[in-house]
Amino acid sequence: MLSTRQMPQTKNSPCRGNLDPNSAYYDPKTRAMRDNPYKSTGKTPEELNYAGDNFVRYTGDTSKHSQTQSFAWQMYEKA
Repeated sequence: MLSTRQMPQTKNSPCRGNLDPNSAYYDPKTRAMRDNPYKSTGKTPEELNYAGDNFVRYTGDTSKHSQTQSFAWQMYEKA
């Protein structure tokens, strides 16, 4: 049985794959690739399997949630 000391250490770059080295920056500490690594393909982010971590931050209910949170803070300040 292998203990954690005996396990091989690998780089934390599973997201990076076979991408162009000049594409989006991958931060191994946070395991985040904020920018779209496939910008040069000409496809929209909706057509891609992965369009960067910031794409998720600005789509779906994220903007609605931030508007609701901002409204709540404004109402709290008025009270």
